[in-house]
Amino acid sequence: MAVSLLCAGVELHPPEGEDAKLLYGWRNDLSNLALWNPGRRPIDLDAFRAELDRFESEHVYIRLMVRYRGETVGTVYAYDANLVHGWAYMAIYINPKYRGTQRAIAPIAWALLVEYLFTAFPFRKIYAEAYGFNPLSLKTMRTAGLILEAQTPQHFFWNGAYYDMFLFALYREQLPTTVGKFLDKRR
Repeated sequence: MAVSLLCAGVELHPPEGEDAKLLYGWRNDLSNLALWNPGRRPIDLDAFRAELDRFESEHVYIRLMVRYRGETVGTVYAYDANLVHGWAYMAIYINPKYRGTQRAIAPIAWALLVEYLFTAFPFRKIYAEAYGFNPLSLKTMRTAGLILEAQTPQHFFWNGAYYDMFLFALYREQLPTTVGKFLDKRR
């Protein structure tokens, strides 16, 4: 099966040039940081470089930048991969001005990376975490056909309250009927 990392104006590409500056800016955007990073404090450029190098070397299996119609608008990555047992986690960050269902950038980018991971590597399932304060993410995962495998009550503190953490999984066998179907409609 040939895999394309391009669909409906969304393209995944390896980090290059100015992408580190974008990652640094997103890392320090405290209004959105809790959606994708456990850190809660701004850091300087040197600390960011050390944090990123450590995270990339210890956790990230593959990171790609999300480009929409020529502009880099986010990042999607697989992390904490376990090739012995055949699973990995995935996360995505999209610049707030590009979020929303009208363009479906996040679901397309997520689906492109899932398709690539299942095609190029021996993963049998991909995990994704979502938090109760992020209803768009929860709705997207449920709509995409991911299976809820766990719910941890009051796991994450944000904005004065504790929220549940939801762990979803997508299995390799689901690829044609979920991710494949979703991407095929847009290709």
